[in-house]
Amino acid sequence: MPILKLKSMPDVPERRVHTARFVGAESVNRNDKGEACNHLVVTVELLDANDSAGKPFRVSKIYNLDGRGVNAFSEDYTSWSGITLTPEQLDKFDTDDLLLFKDADVEIGYRKEGKDLVPVISKFLPFELIPN
Repeated sequence: MPILKLKSMPDVPERRVHTARFVGAESVNRNDKGEACNHLVVTVELLDANDSAGKPFRVSKIYNLDGRGVNAFSEDYTSWSGITLTPEQLDKFDTDDLLLFKDADVEIGYRKEGKDLVPVISKFLPFELIPN
């Protein structure tokens, strides 16, 4: 039976749980429109999915630190690491030591931005070594 291509999918990772590595965590004080903001942007590189150019997909999650973002980040960190952060630990959180270049499993989903389909991190999960 011939395979029909009924819809062209954009170059996005598959919607599922992926193995990833934390590669960035930065504080952002201006959004794309130049407006003041207080965001934490956490970026992972998917170790098991490449784009059409053969490079690993990178997906970011943005936390609005002026809103519920601190609690959301704390919940995501606990989901991934199993460690519940105290307010004191959150106040002095060292991304270089506690996050960067560590492995995690991430659940990837999608959202629409205009007409574009954009990958999003739905959930951080503990990294699990899968035996061969």
